[in-house]
Amino acid sequence: MRVKRTPSLQLPFWAALSVSLFGCNGLSGASDVSIDATLAPTGGSGAAADGAHAALPTTTLNCAYAPTDPGVTEGKQMPASLSWQGYVAGNDAVVTLNATDFYDCDGSKGVDVVVYEMAKFFCGSCEQDAATVEGRLAAWRAKGYGVEWVTTLVTGTDGQSPANVDAAKVWRDKHAFSTVHVMADPGYKLLPPGKSSFGTPSYVIVDPRTQSVVAWMEGLGGQDPVIEATAAKNSALP
Repeated sequence: MRVKRTPSLQLPFWAALSVSLFGCNGLSGASDVSIDATLAPTGGSGAAADGAHAALPTTTLNCAYAPTDPGVTEGKQMPASLSWQGYVAGNDAVVTLNATDFYDCDGSKGVDVVVYEMAKFFCGSCEQDAATVEGRLAAWRAKGYGVEWVTTLVTGTDGQSPANVDAAKVWRDKHAFSTVHVMADPGYKLLPPGKSSFGTPSYVIVDPRTQSVVAWMEGLGGQDPVIEATAAKNSALP
């Protein structure tokens, strides 16, 4: 889905969000969405919501996370305050997931790459990716790679209303996810400031050693080689 941002004044978010459904883009594998600019991308600047954590790496690190160039574009480091609410793998309770949960400076958590996928309902390419992601994760695990996959939904189940945790549960259950984390992202926290449009699915691929954004990619296809290369590099480090 291609998201286009246009100016809007004094409108509540629910009234300001409009979604146009188009077919998938044959070149990029993305579908198109239109939204309005009332809800600016936060880039992770919002405060973390309350919630518990489960099924996440919990090893205590000897290195504190202090990003020097925070942001969600390539080359920047994930903001320390970036968080979502939804469902982590293996947990039926609504929890808060922080991007810092995957910070693994020395590899002691076993996380080699983190993938954030922006998805929505009524997106054919998103459905296609969801149908195969568990198998791909299993194949990477068989190679010894620690890949954490977070799907962030940007709409509700109707493909138009803001995302919420109920929609996250529907997406998780629909695709029978067992190792994928599914979060609600009504604030488009992974959309870089100033970016006027994006396609779903879009991928933010992060190196957990530094929390640096390796790639910000739109459309289905092309992301897996980047994911595997990042995982292989970090897995091979002593």
